[in-house]
Amino acid sequence: MKTIYSILSAQIRPEVQEKITLGLLLASEGKVFFNYSHGKLKALKQLLSDNSYSILRSTLKNIEQNAMMESEQSGRSEGQPVFASDMMHKLFSEEYINYLSKYNNNVISFSAPKPILVQATQEIFQKLYQQFIDDTTSIVEGVPRINSFSIYKTIHLSQLERHFNIDRELSAPEIPNLIAPVKPDLIGMNKFPVFAKEIDLEQRVNLIEYDLGQLLLLRAAFEGPNLKSFGFVIANEPEEKRTKNFQIWKQLRENSPFEYVDISESEKILEYAEKHDVLPLIQQNKETVS
Repeated sequence: MKTIYSILSAQIRPEVQEKITLGLLLASEGKVFFNYSHGKLKALKQLLSDNSYSILRSTLKNIEQNAMMESEQSGRSEGQPVFASDMMHKLFSEEYINYLSKYNNNVISFSAPKPILVQATQEIFQKLYQQFIDDTTSIVEGVPRINSFSIYKTIHLSQLERHFNIDRELSAPEIPNLIAPVKPDLIGMNKFPVFAKEIDLEQRVNLIEYDLGQLLLLRAAFEGPNLKSFGFVIANEPEEKRTKNFQIWKQLRENSPFEYVDISESEKILEYAEKHDVLPLIQQNKETVS
């Protein structure tokens, strides 16, 4: 496969083809580089409807997740297969990107894939990104830092499954003291229950309060004279201008019954699980917690 790149743009006014360049995708033999401007994405939140912004953000995260999975599996080393799976091959093939360039969903557009006569490297990606997308940002990696715990879970699924039940809804049959169903991202057990939940601190405050309430319910169900629990809250710092959200973030970091973990440092949870021999809370042959 030759080296190709495509520029991603956000459609501002589709009727007159007004758009803002937002991201860059570079693909070659066994390598995928992708990044988008987080500064431009924040600005677009003020220009797009809530629905359009949500679609745009979800599309970028989906591309980011697939690119990270490909990079993780191939290792970006010489001699690797063109892609780690047939699905990745289809997603990042010249034919599919060309198809996307012709498909208009009025939110995001791809430029037709353009070939370049060089091998895909971090240096080439950096130069193209600064030329076409954002010359104020220095890219450390072709794929940006993880900004969604769901991406981390997908990439490290096999490792996490050794220590946790993942995305399992819990209720009274599994945890007798739990008064309402709760669905953490992760739950395991060593000497005491260990759980983790991602909370989007950019969402409405009442939704943040609901997510925190779920964690408090779970903690209350486990706490007792002879039992404690250890919980992680996984989040990103919200914009400071969102005063209430920002105050919640500060409170979670400084005075909270849960351990705060920035999404970019999600590996801390796996490191904790490995160090403390955490195992899934719900085993196949054990369906309740006594």
